[in-house]
Amino acid sequence: MSQLRWDPLLKEWVTYASQRQDRTFLPPAEWCPLCPTKEVGVTLHHPHGQIYGYPFIPPRPAKELHSAREYRETHPGSCLHCAILAEEQRDGRRIVVEGEHFAAFVPFFGRYPFEMHIYAKRCVPSIADLEPAECRDLAHVLKQVLVSYDALWDFSLPYMMVMHQAPTDGENYEGVAHFHIEFYPLNRTKEKLKYLAGSESGAGAFIVDEMPEEMATQLRAAFERAKGRQPAEDEQTDVQKTLTKCT
Repeated sequence: MSQLRWDPLLKEWVTYASQRQDRTFLPPAEWCPLCPTKEVGVTLHHPHGQIYGYPFIPPRPAKELHSAREYRETHPGSCLHCAILAEEQRDGRRIVVEGEHFAAFVPFFGRYPFEMHIYAKRCVPSIADLEPAECRDLAHVLKQVLVSYDALWDFSLPYMMVMHQAPTDGENYEGVAHFHIEFYPLNRTKEKLKYLAGSESGAGAFIVDEMPEEMATQLRAAFERAKGRQPAEDEQTDVQKTLTKCT
């Protein structure tokens, strides 16, 4: 049985789930993670997704929402995420992919090497609020982002992909929550992983090994290399597969 405990120093909830210690670690490839066994919650080699349900708003999105609400209070009618996207578009150097309804960029303030964010251009609180045309464009942009990652060093780059949207607690998040996706890759070079050192883990102060502008340049170049190797009809098929997964 999981247990929640309140950290009074950081003002955050911590979840204890001791039963997770007995879960399978890196099972053999022939094991099916979708079958009704103990394949659930395991540490897996292959790409997979997880859905968490919290009785609280987790710290990172909570901080985002707090900052966005503060910004809206000092800039009536404005959205912090919209302002961030507008500045990235104005500058242009960190934009990697831009579609009609979504844009992907290496954020000016990114914490992880080759971190990318995909922002909706329309201020929508949730993926559930997207129109069909927006869903199609998200699939195109998402596909290009993933191709860029895999072409960066010519192997399937490991990363965490996280969707941020409005909480489902019944509160009004109009102009505060802005649907976007964040990617946190695990590599800082082709051969080296990004390990959180004392500064990141102990102090919460991130040190990044490359400038965002240079990382965006490398990702754009990676996509161009990949595009030159892939027939247009194959790309369309892959986009359709991505769109199917998203819906």
